[in-house]
Amino acid sequence: MNAPTRAITAATAAAALTLVGFWLPVAPAANAASEAGAAGTVAAADAATQPITIVVTNPGDYADGDTPIPGTLRAAFETVTDESQTIPGDYRVEVPASLGKISITEGLYVTLGPAATSFTLTGDDDSTTVIDFGGADGLYLTPESSLEQVTLSNVAFTNGYAADLGHMQQRTNVSNVTMTDFESFSFGSLVSDSMSDVNIDGAHIDIRTFDARPDPYRFDLSESMLQNAPMIVGLTGTADQAVTVTQSTLRDSSDSPALSLERSDAAAGVSSFEMRDTTVSDNNGGGVVGYFLNHATVTDTMFNGNRGEAALRLQSGINSSEASQFDLQGLIVTDNRTYSAPVTLQGLAKSVSIADSFFSYNSGSAASAGGVHAFLDASVPAADSTFTITNNTFDNNAGAVGGIMVERWLRSSPGAELSIDRTSFSNNEGQEGAGDLSIDGIYAGSTAKITNSTFENGSITDIEAGRAITYGPVLGGTATIENSTIALPQNDSPAIYGARFDADSQFAITHTTLTGGSIEVEGDRGPDLVGTVIDTENEPLRAAVNAGEPNRVESVFITTPATLLPTATVVTSADLALGDLAYNGGSTRTRLPGPDSVLLNAVPNSPLATDQRGISRPQGSAADAGAVEVQGATVALVEDLRVTEGEDAVIEVRRSGTSEAPTVGTARASDDSATAGVDYQEIDGSFRFEPGSDAESVRLVVPTVKRPGKQGDRTFLVRIQDTGAATTVGEPAQITVTIVDTDSGTGPGPKPVPETELPKPKPKPTTQLPNTGAEAGAGIWFAVAFAAILAGGGILLARRRRN
Repeated sequence: MNAPTRAITAATAAAALTLVGFWLPVAPAANAASEAGAAGTVAAADAATQPITIVVTNPGDYADGDTPIPGTLRAAFETVTDESQTIPGDYRVEVPASLGKISITEGLYVTLGPAATSFTLTGDDDSTTVIDFGGADGLYLTPESSLEQVTLSNVAFTNGYAADLGHMQQRTNVSNVTMTDFESFSFGSLVSDSMSDVNIDGAHIDIRTFDARPDPYRFDLSESMLQNAPMIVGLTGTADQAVTVTQSTLRDSSDSPALSLERSDAAAGVSSFEMRDTTVSDNNGGGVVGYFLNHATVTDTMFNGNRGEAALRLQSGINSSEASQFDLQGLIVTDNRTYSAPVTLQGLAKSVSIADSFFSYNSGSAASAGGVHAFLDASVPAADSTFTITNNTFDNNAGAVGGIMVERWLRSSPGAELSIDRTSFSNNEGQEGAGDLSIDGIYAGSTAKITNSTFENGSITDIEAGRAITYGPVLGGTATIENSTIALPQNDSPAIYGARFDADSQFAITHTTLTGGSIEVEGDRGPDLVGTVIDTENEPLRAAVNAGEPNRVESVFITTPATLLPTATVVTSADLALGDLAYNGGSTRTRLPGPDSVLLNAVPNSPLATDQRGISRPQGSAADAGAVEVQGATVALVEDLRVTEGEDAVIEVRRSGTSEAPTVGTARASDDSATAGVDYQEIDGSFRFEPGSDAESVRLVVPTVKRPGKQGDRTFLVRIQDTGAATTVGEPAQITVTIVDTDSGTGPGPKPVPETELPKPKPKPTTQLPNTGAEAGAGIWFAVAFAAILAGGGILLARRRRN
């Protein structure tokens, strides 16, 4: 039988020369060095560390009960175990794919002696070699001292119990490895561990060290598939710890979270977690759980179909020096059914951001939220503590609160801020907290601000809560709602509910459109209302206990009279002329007022510069009431004109900008030195551009009159007026039209009769003769003679009648 073929490379620094030898079986008479090689010991060419490669040439295992077949993987491991006791080297075992499947009959054990600096088990670079453990224990690597590195690559393990790569090395790299029908896979290094292009099905993965890490540590998982392979990464030690998961899938874990980050020493070092471009799905034991984290960033990741504790649960540090930063962006969280909220954030934090994410058809417990439950304390001091929820969608979620539940954040430390912007809530169902959003308390110096957001069709089981928004006690804090749309079915439950507002609190609702529900507050203070619309069959503002009238009510429109809103304008729903909820620009749905709505130009002193969609206010003479500023185009004339009398003056009206309502107006002419009906004809100068029309201008024709004689140049004015509420008049709004007189006579001709007078009979045309002096005299004498003849004839006729 042949011994394993070994290629041993010795680097001799003095000679700068690489020597390569192939160790093969030799005859008994061979020299002692060859005999030692065949027996499995190698005299190193140099005492320094050297690469030592052993190539497996036989796919078998044991020859009989105790002796491994030479050239097999087991024989190679025994060689490594023996030689690493005395021969320094980086040990490498290669299993070529050409061997086919390697069959193992019992567990493989490798002991790395004190002379070993690293160990590698690898197949070919371009393929994987299958190692079938036949139901045996598996692979166990035991370093006797700290190795520099352990590498496992290009192999497929199947049908074993466990694979343990050791827990004393500095680094472990696992790449292009497949593992099926194994119970567990474990290793743990002091400096770094990495897994890339790994496919593990059914094994519990444990990444932990036996001892605390004294130095910074990093774990990376990338481009891998873990199926029913729950992973625990232990973050131990006094130095910084970092975990990164990218472009991977974690799915089908049956009894534990797909990924658990366990930090046993919460008071030491900074721990960070980053996950991106990853799918966490269909895990019955929960998705991702991280404890005592200082920084967590999860981006462009999907959490789908998870059950158990949470799809994503992150717990922050436990003292102010470890106040955490959580950044969640681009998440897709759908169809999760969890004990707590699908996304749960807990602990002490300094900065929290949830952005550009989608939460749909999730359900949390009766004590949590259907989307996000933030049970967080702001750090001390809280002036720099910010919590932002931006450009998200919460749709068809259910829990105690259907969408988001924020607890403690604005109660624990003065100065904390919560901002919800450009976020949509639709069809969420709350049991007792709120349909969409619950903010549990705002204490002195803290602020909760809702802007540019839409709350649609939220529902609540408990009538003492808001179908859209519920505020816990507001004691000296500030709550504002600006540029937002709340659209609910008509019923008695309030849309916005405030449990208690004390006399030192601030509550303002500005430029908000609320349909189908009312505002109900308790305590000592009602809300300020500016530019707000409340369309409800119930009393729009209801107050309990000591709540009084709002401090400020300006440009408020209601459809049902309210005792607490005596100065509001009462109108009908038809007067509001609100369109259906739709995407009218921006990232949230809104209700666009029609061109005849009473809301247009109704807020002369708007405190806001833009509307819910980011359109600037005002578009017309004043801002529009409600969340939406109807965007109108700008119209203007072009320039002064000069036109020859008798020709048409072509007046051009140009439109610029986008309009959501018809752009209408009139270009009306008025006299200057020219007179209407004498020098020019009056016309109907009305114009209209439809929304969405590509037309950029219209031309209106004003005919001028050709008058005989010289009158000199005359002018009239054309001005844009009578524009619609959504139309802005730009510059120039007025132009001058000059009628150029082309006559060369010495004086003015007769003034034409204005068209308003009846025209005089026109003389019959006559043939004109040349107008010389002699011809004029002959004509006079001929007329006198002809008159005399007529006179004489008349006298004779009279005498005959008398006779």
